[in-house]
Amino acid sequence: MAQNKKYRKRKVWLVGDTPKEKWNFFWKYYKWNALICLIGLFVFGSMIYKSVTAPIFQMQGFLLNTENDQEDTSANELARDFIEANNIDTSLGRIVLNDDWTYEPGNEERAKESTAGGREMLIQKQNQTLDFITGYKETMLDLAYNTFFTDISTLLSTKQLEEYKPYLLYIDQSVSEELAQAYEDKKDLSTIEIPDPTKPEEMKEPVPVLIDISHCEKLSHIYDSPKDTLAFGFIDSSPDYKLPIDFLLYIMEQED
Repeated sequence: MAQNKKYRKRKVWLVGDTPKEKWNFFWKYYKWNALICLIGLFVFGSMIYKSVTAPIFQMQGFLLNTENDQEDTSANELARDFIEANNIDTSLGRIVLNDDWTYEPGNEERAKESTAGGREMLIQKQNQTLDFITGYKETMLDLAYNTFFTDISTLLSTKQLEEYKPYLLYIDQSVSEELAQAYEDKKDLSTIEIPDPTKPEEMKEPVPVLIDISHCEKLSHIYDSPKDTLAFGFIDSSPDYKLPIDFLLYIMEQED
C-alpha cells in the first residue's frame, strides 16, 4: 500500500499538481539527493576555479626572516635583476622571491608568525610550487632535519661542488633518522644533539643540504646586517631545479 501511495503521489506530481505542490513533493523525497549533487558540483567547481586561477611559477623561493616591511622592494628588484641577467621569458610563469614569511621555531614571541610561515611552506612544498628557501642557520637546520631539503651533491656539477666546498653545510642522516623515530615514539626531541653543520668529519652520515650564502653581496639589501650565518637549501620536491640552480650561481657570483 505504501508503494502504491507513493506511486500515486509521484504520478500526480508528474501530471497535474501546482508548482508549489510539485516543489513540496520534490523536497520531501529528493532533497538529500539534490543537496549531495549541489555540494559535489560546488567542490568540483572550486577545484576547477583554483586550478585555472592559481599563479604559474617558473621559480619561487622563500627568503625567511628578512625583517623587511611590505614597502621594501629589495626582493622584487633582485628577482628582476636575475630575470634580466638570464634572459628569462616570464610569459611562461612568474619568478618570485617571497620575503613575507617568518619562521623562528625557537622564538615563543613569534610563535603565531612561525606557525603561519611553517604552514605556508608545507602547502607550497606539497603543491610543488616552492623551489628553495633561504634563512638563518638555526632556522634552516630545523627545516633540514625535518626533511625539507635535498642533497646538493646530486644537483651540482663536480666542478661546482669543488668550488662551493668551503660553503657547504651538512646534516647527519643518522641524527635525522633518530629524530624521526623519536617523534614517532613521542619522545623528547630536545635531548638529541644537532651536530655542527660545518664539521662533516664528526658525523656518521654527512649529507650536504645547505650552502652558506652569508657572503653574497646581492642579498645585502634584503638581509640587512645579518645576525647569523645565512643558508640556502633546495626543496626536495621541486619539479625542476634548473632555474633554482641558476639563481644560486647568480647570487654566489662576486660583484666587481
